[in-house]
Amino acid sequence: MSIGYDLDGVLISDLYWPDGMSLEDFLKMRASEPYANFVPKGSYVIVTGRNSSDRPYTEAWISKNLASNPPYRLFHDCPDHRQGAEYKASVINQNGIRIFIESDAKQVEYLKKHCPYCRVYHFGSFLSETFYNL
Repeated sequence: MSIGYDLDGVLISDLYWPDGMSLEDFLKMRASEPYANFVPKGSYVIVTGRNSSDRPYTEAWISKNLASNPPYRLFHDCPDHRQGAEYKASVINQNGIRIFIESDAKQVEYLKKHCPYCRVYHFGSFLSETFYNL
């Protein structure tokens, strides 16, 4: 069974682009985020809706923060971040990902509708329910 994680909002906290900051400075800030929210156990993939041009920054962050258990594959070829849900659905369906953890509620609904063989979980809701049931 293959498990996949969204990057922003799941493995790394969502960062918001400050007004007036250049793209290059924002990408540097995002790459320097101090730590991962958690390091997944076992074998996993990352599927991100980040633009392809961001790959060097993402790989640097992964090398720094997930070194103890890096993903066996990074899907990072979204042509336009505004089409992240469509890109993720395509990757999930073409690569047999059976569990996917996503931070964006709208993308969760899209993925549930378009990825019939994958159990898609909303990260925030999953955590809330898990802690509630302790």
